[in-house]
Order: sequence, then C-alpha cells, then structure tokens
Amino acid sequence: MLEIRHRIVHRHLPSLAELKRAAQDSLDWLWEWYWSQLDYAFGVAKPAEADDEIEGIEAIKEKLQTILKTYVKERKNEIKTRKKDSKAAENALSTYTLRYAPSSTSLPSSRIQNILLRLLVEEKMILPTDKKLGSSMSGAFLIWDPLLLAFCQSGIVPTSVILVQLTAGMNKPSSAMISSDMDPVREGMHDWALHILSSEAWQQHLSPNAIEDTLTTCFSEPTFWNLRITEMLLKDEDVPNRRSWVAILEAARNEASGEEMEVDVDGIEQAVPVRQGKPNEKIKGPTKVVGMWKARPIGWLSEGYEDDE
Repeated sequence: MLEIRHRIVHRHLPSLAELKRAAQDSLDWLWEWYWSQLDYAFGVAKPAEADDEIEGIEAIKEKLQTILKTYVKERKNEIKTRKKDSKAAENALSTYTLRYAPSSTSLPSSRIQNILLRLLVEEKMILPTDKKLGSSMSGAFLIWDPLLLAFCQSGIVPTSVILVQLTAGMNKPSSAMISSDMDPVREGMHDWALHILSSEAWQQHLSPNAIEDTLTTCFSEPTFWNLRITEMLLKDEDVPNRRSWVAILEAARNEASGEEMEVDVDGIEQAVPVRQGKPNEKIKGPTKVVGMWKARPIGWLSEGYEDDE
C-alpha cells in the first residue's frame, strides 16, 4: 500500500488492476483485524465458536498452500508414470470445495479466491523455481493446466480473473536491480497469459470478447510486456478488427520508442516565438509561441533557458 501511495503522489497513476488489488488488500486487512473480530469482541459469539467459525487470512493461506503443494506432488507423479487422466486436479478441487464451500467459512468466497490467486501468481507458485529469461514454460503448463482448468470450469476462479491477475503481476513496479524487459518473472506471467489466450485447451473457457478485451487493456498501458502480448495475439489473422488493432500497435510502438509520427504540415507556419529579441538574448520563464509545435518530455528546457537569478 505504501508503494501504491508513493506512485500516486510522486510518479504516475498505477493501472486499474493494481488499484483494484490494493483496494482488495485493504479490505482483507480490515476483515482480518476488525470486522471478523466484532462478534467475539461484543460477546455475540463464544470463544470456542469464534475459533471454529472465524479463520484468519494467514491460516487460510497455509491450508491453501498445503492443497497446492499436495497437488504438485501428485501431478508430477502422474507425469512420471504417464497417466492420461489427472486425478490430482480432481482431488485438489474436491479438497478445496469441501473446505471452502461458502457455507463452511465466515470469509466471503471472493476473499478466498483472492488469497488463492496471490499464492499462484504473486508468490510465483505457477512459475518454475529456476525460471530464467527465455527458458521454456512447457513444464509449468503441463503441471498447472489441469488444476487451473478445473478451477475455471467449476467457477471457483473465472478465466478473466486469472488474466487480470497475470497482467497485474506482469506490470507491477519494476525493481531497481533489474530492468522490466529483462525480468524472467514478468516473462513467465506474459507466457502464461499468452498460453491461456491462445492454447486450444483454454478456448472453451474464454469469453467471446476475451482477445479484444485483452488488447484494449494492454493498449491502455503500453508497457513492454503488454505490447509484446498484443504483437503475439495479432499474428492470428482471425482476430476481429485486426487491421485497426495493428495500426494501434504501430502507433504505440512509435510512442514507446520516442519516434514522432509523420504529420502533413504543408501550409502551416513553423512555430516562432511571439516576442522577438536578440539571438543571444537570455530567456527568462516560458515563451509563448504560435503555429505548430513539437511535443517535448516533461522537464525539457528550451535552448538558452537559465534559472532566474
């Protein structure tokens, strides 16, 4: 939350997905430390009942980790023995449903869903532990696809929610230690999002407008990895309105690279200062100009400008 506040005040606004995630973190904190304790504080529930019915976020996280780790162990064993039908995903789904059905916990199911997604994405459980830039993700897809597909099919975690979480992780604030385009974790999130959007196994779980919704989201914040996803998606000739999307991609590339788009300025006078002075005259403060002008980055100073004495 401190990082989000710092970005809002001193940098640029975070993406909508990041703001939603920060708001959810705040709501989870309020539930954990305030709302879930009210019945016990006012004596409405007995201590024993409170212990049984009110379960903290950390306790839920620990139990979900156990479910996921058990699944990974069983799934790897299935892969080694070359079993065609995955019972590991079925067992994990049954355990999750039995433990976290809406009637068996005081926490709303959306909060359970949020904790599950944090474990999978933010804590990088769905990524290889030795993930390196450019390394294959086929092993991760082979392990996690059955469980994620089972979660989507049962309605526990909609595919659209997984995609939002992946793109948020892909565009989180970059560390000063590593460039965002050289980050293997971001690349892994990118590969997962692209896999879900383009692989045949996921097609029946995608909404009809999933591709266009993703393109819209990515172009609203044209980061390196967002543009890379759009580039890969637009290789498919069957994407609706592909020609228009490709034009937007080219414009976004030009903006990201700092190149200026070609503009026909025939018949338009070149921008000149309103006030005329000597060529070497010291400029103090902003100067008004008329005519066409070129966009400049924030903090750019005109030639000859010096701080006022």
